[in-house]
Amino acid sequence: MSEHGAVDLASPPSSKLPDAAALPEVPYALFASSDPKQLEKAEDLQRLLNMFPGISLKIDGVVGPRTSAAYKTVKGKYLPGDPRGE
Repeated sequence: MSEHGAVDLASPPSSKLPDAAALPEVPYALFASSDPKQLEKAEDLQRLLNMFPGISLKIDGVVGPRTSAAYKTVKGKYLPGDPRGE
């Protein structure tokens, strides 16, 4: 699974969870942004979400349904622009 990018073994889970209030709010998108800053922000969000128990996202910068669902698990709402709303 690691070879196919499904699991990132290079980043072991942290024992300290990030503050959910500090998670960046990245707009929902089905494709990775071509803007390097937005792409980095999306990947950072995915890395932070992966620190929470039960969440396992591929770090690909695509802030789509899985990332938004994980965000909802942590924050109680979907990302802005998600068609599922709240």
